[in-house]
Amino acid sequence: MQAQFSLASYSRTISGNLDDLDRYCALMHQLPRQFQELTAADQAAALSDRPPLTGTRWDALLAAVVEHIARLRSHNVPDWVNEPDRFLTLPWVISTNPVIAADSVLYAPASFIRHSVFRDPLDLDARGARNMPGSPDPGRPLNREALTRAFKALEEQLASQCVRAHASAPP
Repeated sequence: MQAQFSLASYSRTISGNLDDLDRYCALMHQLPRQFQELTAADQAAALSDRPPLTGTRWDALLAAVVEHIARLRSHNVPDWVNEPDRFLTLPWVISTNPVIAADSVLYAPASFIRHSVFRDPLDLDARGARNMPGSPDPGRPLNREALTRAFKALEEQLASQCVRAHASAPP
C-alpha cells in the first residue's frame, strides 16, 4: 500500500487552509490517481475507511468521487457515501464558465448526479479523464438536443426535491 493514502487525509485537506482550487485539485486529480496506484486489496481497504465529515459541500464531492472510482475499479461502493450529510440539497455546478457548466450536467456520471455535484467532465483525474466513462469528446460540437435533454433531466431532479428550475433551449 502506498504510504499515507487515506480518505481521512482528504477530509483534512477539505478542512485545511487551502483555497477552493487546491481542494478541487486534491479531490478530482490527486485522489483518483493515488487510488489507482494501490493494489485492489488496498483499494478495498481504503474505501471501507469512513472519512470524517467536514460540514461543507466538499463532503458531497468527496463522496461522489469515491463512489465513482469504486464503481470504475469494480469495488463495492462504501456505505458511508450514502450518509445524508454527503448529499447536497441544491445542485452545485462547480464551474462558472457556461460551456463547462453545461458539459458538467450533460456528461455527469451517476455518482455525481446522485450527490448533486457537477464538475468539469475533463477534470476527473490527472489524465483528463480520457477513456473513462462520462468523458466528452472535446472535438465534438455540443448537441443542442442532448443538452436540452440533460437540462430537462436536471429540472426533473430539482422538481422532485421541490426546487424550482426552468430548462429551455439556448437562443
